[in-house]
Amino acid sequence: MPATVLIVEDDFDAREVLGILLRFEGFNVVTAENGLAGLDVIQSEQVDLVLTDIEMPELDGIEMIKRLRALDGFSALPIIVVSASDRRSMKKAIAAGASHTMRKPARFDSLTQAVNGLLRLKGNATNSK
Repeated sequence: MPATVLIVEDDFDAREVLGILLRFEGFNVVTAENGLAGLDVIQSEQVDLVLTDIEMPELDGIEMIKRLRALDGFSALPIIVVSASDRRSMKKAIAAGASHTMRKPARFDSLTQAVNGLLRLKGNATNSK
């Protein structure tokens, strides 16, 4: 069964392009336009990995990560931050609980490599329990 990736991105075009590319790679994709909507999706659907921006309206990516990590059962969910934010914001994302960060515009091959690598690690952790 293909892994499900949640894309949390306020820019419609970026969200759609990432979704198309990840679907082409064989992933199921669900999307949200901000952190609040992303939290709703995470609590209502089975998500294997989150791909998020930092700067978004209503709830930014860093705050979404903090809230997600505080929920039962989501401490090990892989989260990749893809953002044009500065290095300081990327460090805040890691401190909040992001698994990996990438600068926009991210090369798609690097992004899929990170997604696949984190999903493999998650699978190994799940299989070892």
